Formats: sequence, C-alpha cells, structure tokens
Amino acid sequence: SALSLGGLVMMLGLILGAILGLRYLYWELEHLPQGTAGGSAETEGGMNWKTYSPWLGALVLLAAFFVSGIYRSMALTRTGGLLLCGLAFGIIIQRTRFCFVRAFRDPFMTGESEVGLAVSVSVIISLLGFVALKWTGIRSEEVFVSSTFWLGSLLGGFIFGFGMLLSGGCGSGSLWRAREGQLKLILAVIFFAFSNFLFRTLIIQFEGLKSLIGVPVCLPDWLSYPGAVILIVLFFGAYFIFVSWNEETDAAVLDM
Repeated sequence: SALSLGGLVMMLGLILGAILGLRYLYWELEHLPQGTAGGSAETEGGMNWKTYSPWLGALVLLAAFFVSGIYRSMALTRTGGLLLCGLAFGIIIQRTRFCFVRAFRDPFMTGESEVGLAVSVSVIISLLGFVALKWTGIRSEEVFVSSTFWLGSLLGGFIFGFGMLLSGGCGSGSLWRAREGQLKLILAVIFFAFSNFLFRTLIIQFEGLKSLIGVPVCLPDWLSYPGAVILIVLFFGAYFIFVSWNEETDAAVLDM
C-alpha cells in the first residue's frame, strides 16, 4: 500500500510460505508425537490473576498517561503521543484478536475468508492515504519503499509466511499473544527481533549482500500514480475475489 513493487512481490512470497508452512504442520500432525496440553493457570492453591487483571490494566493505562505527560513537560509531545497511540493500537488488536496469519492460513486450511477479505479491503483503503500523502508531496515517494525488489521481497515474504504458520502469529499478533503468556510466541518474538538485528547488521557490513537483496522500486516511477493505484487495486481485488470464491467451493483448501 506504500506504492512499493517489493510489497506486491512480498505478498506472493507470504502466500507461498503460508502454503508450505501449512503442509509442514499437516505432516507434523501425522508423523510426530503430540505433547499433552498445558495445565490450567487456575491450579489449586494458585493465584487467580483474572481477578486482578482489570485493576492491573487500569494501572498500566494511568501510567501511560502519566509518562505521556512527562514527555510533554520535556517538550517531547510527539513521543508522548506515539506512546498513547501504541497503547491504543495494542489494546485494539488484542481485543479484536486480529492477526494477519489468518489472512494467509484460513483460505487454505478451512476456506474461511473473513480476515482475508478484511486485509484486502484495509490495504486498498490505506493505499488511498499513501497516495494522498505522496502525490501531494507531504511525504517523499521513498517512504516505506524498501530496497528489496525482487529477491529480498520474495524470499523474505516466503520465510515470514512459513514462520508465522509455525508460530501461529504475525508480527503484531505475536506481540499480543506473547503478552497473554503463550510461551511459543514469547520465543518467536525474541528470535524474530534477534534475527532481524543480525540480518540487518550483515546487510550493513556486506555491500554485495545488499545489492543481491534488491533495489527500491516505487510503482509511480514506472506506471504513474493512477497506474500504480489501478495495479494494486486489481492485485488485492483479485485476492478478495479468490478467497470469496474459495469459501464457497473449498477449491484451494489443502487436504491433510
């Protein structure tokens, strides 16, 4: 939606990685022994944290406003505002249980299209915002256009799609699931951050690797703004139609 051609290629990589990840999960269920489910948090004699959760949440909310006020007093109003925006974003995605993994997993596992449709529409809506900002010159065309076309976008999308199927969460979904105490997602967030830092360091150190990954490609430079908008709308419109059709037919649902 940031008018990057690398983003469209990454979308293809995500789909391919999600399909392979789902295939692997099916294979794992058939060939590897399954562990027993974890015990309940409300064990006998233990503390029932559900009783205290609302009060702890209210305490965190008050602390966020307090810290935001401190930032404002230090002439860092923008930083305080970003803190509150991040808090609001976290609350929204946790309460709505929103996670991008469902947009790429459900169409091929259960045939459900709800999140796939939502993601397609949200990308098209956000596209209009990016066009307004970049076409009018409020933000430069290079904003959020990464230097990854085409190999970096395709390979990165594939690895991320495969990994989020195994972990059960995307970038944002992993954060709120980790905060809920899911050990697998806690480990996923830690190693996701570490691998991101490590690979970024390698890119900075080795110029050849950076050139191999790709170059930044802004669609309006190739197609003009109207052409770029039409291409992206057609791309995600096609995915919208595909997941809707697949929900009715189960044609793309993978058999175990």
